[in-house]
Amino acid sequence: MKKGDRAAEAEWAHMYADLAPDLMSSENRTKVIDILRREYKDGSVEDGMRLASILLDSGLPAEGDEAVKILEDIADREDVDDDISAAAMDYLSLLYMGAVGGIAPRYDKALGFLIRGMVENGSIESTYILGDLFKDGVGPVRKDNQTAMALYRQAEKMALTSSGGYDHPLAMIYYRMACVANEKPDDKYSENEVLMYLAKAEAAVEEALLDGDDSSVSVRRAIDEMRDHVRRRHARNAALA
Repeated sequence: MKKGDRAAEAEWAHMYADLAPDLMSSENRTKVIDILRREYKDGSVEDGMRLASILLDSGLPAEGDEAVKILEDIADREDVDDDISAAAMDYLSLLYMGAVGGIAPRYDKALGFLIRGMVENGSIESTYILGDLFKDGVGPVRKDNQTAMALYRQAEKMALTSSGGYDHPLAMIYYRMACVANEKPDDKYSENEVLMYLAKAEAAVEEALLDGDDSSVSVRRAIDEMRDHVRRRHARNAALA
């Protein structure tokens, strides 16, 4: 990397940010952050996304606050590519739900970004995570399994008609459908409905694994645990009959 060659510096920073963020020394991390800040200031929203990710990994409040400001700026800008804007909104919704980054939950803000992600960007992730809010009754959202299922069905439709690779989210969507079906009281409960959604989730996991996506392993474990729960419920109901 020639000193003063901005393109070479940016490529070097991208290498660490994209391929080996966990291998950066403290000195290299400082350099990468400085370069990404410069590139983002000069208009590269892609480098803004990289910078936000690195800052959030630190767990430091000041860096987390900077990352949130960057992501909110990217999400609000009209000149940003839809895919990048959607990614920023998805990231922000997870941040404000307390799922990543160590940011204190702000469910009102999470709700706003999820709705925007679904309506403005057609984000599959925003749609099914919004369903999670209704399934769990989180923050300002009251628990409503009917609305949750409607959102999961919408996310399923979006995933099945998408040209992108959404096998892993599809597995998550079907698993969540199984969770909602499993919460029904005994007079409305259908074991076959729960098992159907679990079978669909498992098929999506298998397809993702064939594509080299091993992030679905956790979904497989959740599916197995749900099946065990279904068996126990079946045995309990049979004993009471």
